[in-house]
Amino acid sequence: MNIYPFNLVLDPVLNGFVFTFIADGNPVSDPACFLSTVDAGDMKFIPGSKNPNRLRFFTALAKRQDMEKLPVYAVEQIHSRDVVLVKDGSPYDVLQADGLATTLAEAWLSITVADCLPIFLRDRSGTCRAVLHSGWKGTGIVEKALSIFIDEWRIHPRDILAVLGPCICRDCYQVDSERAHNFEIEFGKSPGPYPLGPVVQMRQTQISGVTYYLDLQAANAHLLAKAGVEELAICQNCTVTDPRLGSFRRQGAASYTRMVALIN
Repeated sequence: MNIYPFNLVLDPVLNGFVFTFIADGNPVSDPACFLSTVDAGDMKFIPGSKNPNRLRFFTALAKRQDMEKLPVYAVEQIHSRDVVLVKDGSPYDVLQADGLATTLAEAWLSITVADCLPIFLRDRSGTCRAVLHSGWKGTGIVEKALSIFIDEWRIHPRDILAVLGPCICRDCYQVDSERAHNFEIEFGKSPGPYPLGPVVQMRQTQISGVTYYLDLQAANAHLLAKAGVEELAICQNCTVTDPRLGSFRRQGAASYTRMVALIN
């Protein structure tokens, strides 16, 4: 697997970040990946209601793309492994899931994250795209999306490009022993490869004894590599330590900022 680390660069006009897929060592043109910042406000999606922060961000993004309006698709997220296939006329806005996939040229797919991992997928032509919300509960959703690419759209794994966006990093994601044990059983015990190393790290400290840390990016890199995906770009920014990013763990349950992640 080819691994391409990158860091987020702020687009001050958009109040967000724009980053590309990478294949064979080179950035790939549209479709691209987009992510809002803390300053852009909370981007929670509630079916049937309008979030002014979302409307403002989408308006700015449409202007950046020389579009009159941004046709954004979203679903109510429930920390699942379900992926909605967006087709023309799909009732997407009343569905519950944590990923969207499409071949519609005009569709923009969106999810929200705040420590969980946004995953972006496309084929080399850019026709087939997906965006996924993958936290510890939803890890494995990428396999569901890959099955759509491979089994339904007949895309060979080596022609799938992937980006793992910013999330809580392994140095910040401390969990209890039970969660660590269950996570490692499901994602850390199968045959490799493990391009980013182990999915669970155990550390010994004098004060608290043994502590456990999850690595969401390592778990998903393993699932992608196991499926045969060869081109993977990985964001190096951590949502907990980068103040530009929304973080449930850093900001707290009462005031955390959900960022919207999109693929066009």
